[in-house]
Amino acid sequence: MKTCLIVEDNEISREVYEHHVDLLGFKSIKAKDAIEALEKCKESMPEVIILDWHMPDMDGFEFIVNLKKLENYSDPTIIMCTCDEKAQIIDETTLHSGIKGFLAKPTYFKDLENKFSELKLI
Repeated sequence: MKTCLIVEDNEISREVYEHHVDLLGFKSIKAKDAIEALEKCKESMPEVIILDWHMPDMDGFEFIVNLKKLENYSDPTIIMCTCDEKAQIIDETTLHSGIKGFLAKPTYFKDLENKFSELKLI
């Protein structure tokens, strides 16, 4: 079964993403912040990462920089989630960072299902 790491500092959002991801047939792994997420990735690199852009310890882009330094890095599909409207502008820097797509918050099941389908994850 494919795994999806959910990196989200809001507990309710983590639970909602977990439910959605489970419905899509993925095993969900949750992390409350980027530091915990990096530890989980050291243990086992997930196939997909749903990543909150704004977190207290480091933002999503800083997380990706640190993720790529891990010995077992294997280029997971990263979907950035944010309520920031600027996220809809995907520029060259964003594409080189490893982000494959964005989702607006709040994220509904159909939005996540469409994004997973668009990225050929399901």
